[in-house]
Amino acid sequence: MVENISDRLAADNPGDATADPTMKVEVVEHTGVMDWLTGVIIPALTPVGIFGLVFVVVVFALLERGALRDRLVQLIGGSNILATSRLLAEAGSRVSTYLLAQLIVNVIYAVPIWLGLWLIGVPNALFFGLVTLVMRFVPYIGSAISAILPLLMAFAVSPDWSLVIWTAALFLVVEFTTSNIIEPYFYGQRTGVSPLVVIVSAMFWTWLWGPMGLIIATPLTVCLVVIGYHVPSLRLFPVMFGDKPVLAESARLYDRLLVGRSFEFTESATTSTAQHYLADYYDKTAIPALALAQSDYQAGLLSDYQAQRIANAAWILTEELATVVEDELLLGSEPEAPKEGATLINNGRLDGIGRKIAVMGAQSRLDEAAAQMLAQALRAEGAEVEALVLRAPMPRNLGAFKPEAVIVVSLDDPPAPAVDLQLRRLRRRFPDVKLGLSLWPAAGNDTTAPRRNKGAADFLALGMEQVFIEAFGKPAADAA
Repeated sequence: MVENISDRLAADNPGDATADPTMKVEVVEHTGVMDWLTGVIIPALTPVGIFGLVFVVVVFALLERGALRDRLVQLIGGSNILATSRLLAEAGSRVSTYLLAQLIVNVIYAVPIWLGLWLIGVPNALFFGLVTLVMRFVPYIGSAISAILPLLMAFAVSPDWSLVIWTAALFLVVEFTTSNIIEPYFYGQRTGVSPLVVIVSAMFWTWLWGPMGLIIATPLTVCLVVIGYHVPSLRLFPVMFGDKPVLAESARLYDRLLVGRSFEFTESATTSTAQHYLADYYDKTAIPALALAQSDYQAGLLSDYQAQRIANAAWILTEELATVVEDELLLGSEPEAPKEGATLINNGRLDGIGRKIAVMGAQSRLDEAAAQMLAQALRAEGAEVEALVLRAPMPRNLGAFKPEAVIVVSLDDPPAPAVDLQLRRLRRRFPDVKLGLSLWPAAGNDTTAPRRNKGAADFLALGMEQVFIEAFGKPAADAA
């Protein structure tokens, strides 16, 4: 009975048994004019629109340049018009110098391109040379863009790939020569902006204003750096963007000594002593760095371990520079011109020959390290120097050495009372010896000048120059 019912249902619907249960749906997209405009034309015109907008802004800024200058003068320093005018003049001079240098480089770049394309046989070589001259004003990508049209022309007129290869090789050779030889010579330090900042500023202004921002990125950054040099509230810009060192050499060395980067500070010291005398390096860089450390130590900012570590690093530095003493002794014995940068401290002559001097640190390990540096500087002058430790037991007559002068080095300014006590003991022990106190105050520490007192010493020397004058002068007995 059930089978009969199924047969009747199948007979009533004969198409259901053979029908495909899957339905196919095809979606046909309708591309209209608006879709084509939004997909192709608008993205292509966006850079053109940004360029036009920036161009209009520049035109109106030039038309109102007088009023804008007055507003900048009032905003930056209305009470000091002279300084503000100099600021604007410096910014304009830097930008003008940069653009002039860029124009010269672009001409030097475009002329070989023009002549090379003409010799290769690419049509319209002069036109492509002019396009290259203009496109080179766009940093980083201008050269690549200017090479597209000549390559396409070479591909169109050449029966093989030879013309295309010669054209590409021409652009590569000229680009390599310009980037590595010509641009460093003409640009140099003209902008006053570090190379890293030039790249970062190009990325930022390109993101903000498109291709036009890439063109004006360097001039705008130069203006910000120049303004920051004259406006204290904008000091961030020259510190972060400028190409000048932001730390003094002594502060930089102190930082390297603090972290224990022996390779860095020994390499820097070797480079410096290759151009200047050892005494100049110790006087202007190394001992002031120890004075900064001593100042922080007295203020409780440095622990005993850190101070000891810095002193040990300073000793390593003096050991690395021991060969410089021998070199300067040989240099001073030859009738040659002194090193570049010779000063009153060291004029290329061995003024210390025949002198016997004892040097010692006042109290701390840092004082001892500074005394060791002073001893090396005196040896480089030809003097016979004995470096002593003030805290250790001292022989009454220093054996057979018999110094003409004893110099105590203190990095504290003013020195601690215990230093004067040590000077008095030295005076009683060596009554006929010239006794000196050498101070190296930390940078900017001029407020303690009225409190400086030589105490029991015969002389008080501030810095290497005064030490040399006193040490190489007459002994105490003759001076009287």
